[in-house]
Amino acid sequence: MAKRASQGTDEPRPDRAASGQAGDAQPADDALPDPRDRQAFENWLRTKPRDWSVVIAARAALRVLPIVSGEILHLRPYVAAAIALPVFRATAISRFAAVYPNRATAYAARAAYAYVDAAATDVGAAASADAAARTAAYAATRAAAAAIRRDAFMLENGLPPLRLAQEPLWGHGEDGAVFPSGRVGGPWIGLKSDLDRLGQHWQVWTGWYDELLAGLPPSPARSEAWEAAFTDVPGPLPWDDGPEAVNLAIKARLDALQADESSSEVPEQSPAPIRVEERDGRIARVRDDDSPLRTAERDFDAWREPIIDHIEELTSGDFREGTNHSRARDRLVALGDLLPGAITEVKDRQFRIGYEIERLDGLIAAYRSGGDDMPELNAASLEELDKLRIALRMGIDKLERWVEFSRKAADDPRREGDANRETIGETLDEVAADMERQPKYFDPELPASFRFLSEAVKDPIGATKTIIYGAVKSVENLFIFLGRRALGLGAKTADAAEKHISKAVAASLFIGLSGAALKLSGALPQGWAWLKPLLDALTKSAGG
Repeated sequence: MAKRASQGTDEPRPDRAASGQAGDAQPADDALPDPRDRQAFENWLRTKPRDWSVVIAARAALRVLPIVSGEILHLRPYVAAAIALPVFRATAISRFAAVYPNRATAYAARAAYAYVDAAATDVGAAASADAAARTAAYAATRAAAAAIRRDAFMLENGLPPLRLAQEPLWGHGEDGAVFPSGRVGGPWIGLKSDLDRLGQHWQVWTGWYDELLAGLPPSPARSEAWEAAFTDVPGPLPWDDGPEAVNLAIKARLDALQADESSSEVPEQSPAPIRVEERDGRIARVRDDDSPLRTAERDFDAWREPIIDHIEELTSGDFREGTNHSRARDRLVALGDLLPGAITEVKDRQFRIGYEIERLDGLIAAYRSGGDDMPELNAASLEELDKLRIALRMGIDKLERWVEFSRKAADDPRREGDANRETIGETLDEVAADMERQPKYFDPELPASFRFLSEAVKDPIGATKTIIYGAVKSVENLFIFLGRRALGLGAKTADAAEKHISKAVAASLFIGLSGAALKLSGALPQGWAWLKPLLDALTKSAGG
């Protein structure tokens, strides 16, 4: 990192710059050249990663767009429509390439720039240091140069290029303005007015630009598909048929995306350690004591009785209290508590048993690998643990709901088992704490079950993908229950006991827990598509 000059009152701190709230302040870094010095800025860019040039160039071109198109429209409004469109087209594909650098954009980019050349329009948002410097020089007003230098400053201070691409174009002033001054914003206001007179279909582009001015946080409605809708990436647009044809085609794409979003239905609950229902007027865990056995009860007893004896041997021998194998002892003690009792009780505990077996699997693997924090275990003891593990696996496969869940976890098409386990654990604890504060609505067993899942997920040795997947699905099941109840889906309105959790109560609980839901959804490789549309609808209906 280059040495910074001392900061004056008009210079943003690095944390302020990285948040996109820098206003018109100048970054204090002597190593950053003035973008108006084309050669110096180009030389600086050549020492940086290529994607820095791409995102700086794309954002510079976007800032210039109202000036380029606005001047043309001011001179010849109707003829300019055929010239403004190539400018929008080129900046849209440049923008898309900056935000999604690994997508196949070469064809769309070549077509866009050929179209620009044909219209004799010079838009310089190309993926090279030279093009970035040229675009920066073209935009060499004081405000534009300051904004470009601020972009470079944020990159130099560790902001990833993809995150910079989603920052407001000019930064936000203290009053939240999207332009640093009226002198800069005036051309855009004039351009919007001129385009509106040419036809309402131009609103697809003016709306697009307004979004980029204010910054573009990721969301289902403003995602990759939204960005791509303005380009040829999903398929060719009818550019040769004129602005109205192109703009209406883009509008059709946006309408289809909006329809897809609004029709994202709240799914049914999934097989998981926790499924949710209303019982005795409170939200509770669905009991599994009615789960089918995949064998006769006497055969099930014939399996678990020697297992229980084996566990007792191990906990009184090599894994007795006071040894340095406390992790193994904890798993054995838990299994020794969960396996005895009536078969219906064991059925109801099947997911806890399954989770303990999963954690034991991870522990045995750690013993085998000999990690730095693992105590030594002799071969005979390790073999005994492994024999127990195999026998436990054979028995748990006799419980139908665990088997169904295990198949789903192994399939895991959305890779939810790969989610960050610490984030999942934190979210489980947050949800459990919130439920504990509202005993009127939540059976106390439910937050206790979430605490158990959190402990398993946070286990650095035993948190297998199956454990993480099941925790994610369990939290999702809670929100699915609340969401469906808030929408009036599946509620037994004739049952007086169900009236305690009304649509209004469910909506209020859902909104209250929404921060945790959004946090967990955001931590997944693929978020819950149904979550945000439902939350928006419930918040709106509640007057939020």
